[in-house]
Amino acid sequence: HLQAVLDLFFVPFFILNANSLTWPFLYPFLLSTNGNSTFYPPFCYIYVFYVLYGQCYGIVLISLHRLLSVLMPHSGAKQILDSLPRLLIFIVHLVSPLAGTSVHFFFQKPTIFVYKPETNTLLKSTEPADINVNSIIATSTTVSVTIFGAICYAVMFIKLRRMTTRDSSRIRRRELPLIVSTFSLFLFMNLLTAYFVLLYLITRVGTLANALELRTFYPMLAALFSCSGPWLLLVTSIETRKRVLGSRLESLLSCRLGYGLPASSLGIPTQPSLMTTENRTMPV
Repeated sequence: HLQAVLDLFFVPFFILNANSLTWPFLYPFLLSTNGNSTFYPPFCYIYVFYVLYGQCYGIVLISLHRLLSVLMPHSGAKQILDSLPRLLIFIVHLVSPLAGTSVHFFFQKPTIFVYKPETNTLLKSTEPADINVNSIIATSTTVSVTIFGAICYAVMFIKLRRMTTRDSSRIRRRELPLIVSTFSLFLFMNLLTAYFVLLYLITRVGTLANALELRTFYPMLAALFSCSGPWLLLVTSIETRKRVLGSRLESLLSCRLGYGLPASSLGIPTQPSLMTTENRTMPV
């Protein structure tokens, strides 16, 4: 659920941060935050990477959990993941992105706000060499997560395709909606990977104007990626829908989507199982 919290707060803060650079009444305050002893200007630059690395960590954890659920549903590793305390997951999820973002705070020149009188706007100024380093870290991270996700989902789809028994069919029906939803996150990760690879290439061989033009597309990609996570979580998790929407709205959504309904209400013929026939008294 922390993944959804990061995603939901990222988009409005991204928009607020970008628009605040065009509000003249905030210029004195923002310029006063420049300096080596302040945290806000570097944070306004690096928080995009922080959220990205948090999303990557979430995708790795989700992909690994789904892989173990399909291949080894009763394994010790699967039970360990299921029994992890939420507080521990919360802390690790917040701390893990610091490995990639702490570079900007300790080993790079801090980002500062610069006033442009010709346009009466503020800009965030970061060293080009630092931008290249951060792009390399982001590209390496997204490429690694993309490869890991591709391997996990390829193995899962092959395993589900080969299942033939009744129990396997039940597992397939249970796991397929979750795999499809998390696979959608994997596809959005591919888009972000392509973005960072292209950004790195442009900053190496292109001009600053080309890089700035490419960055105008990032809010759209980030919004698609960030908003897809909470939506898919609502669609696939009954517990989450009840907590967020309440019981009545959850029931209405389940009816509309076809989740959580008995087979008889959907017009699906049912077959008697051993549990319904083995203890039945037969007339003589």
